[in-house]
Amino acid sequence: MVWAVSVHAASYTVTASSQQEKNRAEFAIDGDLSTRWCVADGAFPAWLMLEMEAPRSAKSVAITFQDPGAYQYRVEGSLDGKQWMWLADHTRFSSAGKRKVDSLKY
Repeated sequence: MVWAVSVHAASYTVTASSQQEKNRAEFAIDGDLSTRWCVADGAFPAWLMLEMEAPRSAKSVAITFQDPGAYQYRVEGSLDGKQWMWLADHTRFSSAGKRKVDSLKY
């Protein structure tokens, strides 16, 4: 999976449910489409968390997957890392394509 995110990566801590040695979690937000984050051993469900230094607002999120296909995912947000709210939900159907852009609702 590749995430092409327009952020200043230094202001985020990136963690994931798992990662491959050569496809680490921090590659999800490095803005380089030649790198990617990928879960280890195809372990699903998988998650990626960006922890910010301070709360920030976002209007949308763009995800670029490695290959075109059908993907299910959810984008969640939290102010404290304990209580989470759904911002975009694509878990009930497969969303086909390679690049996804979601408007966030909160």
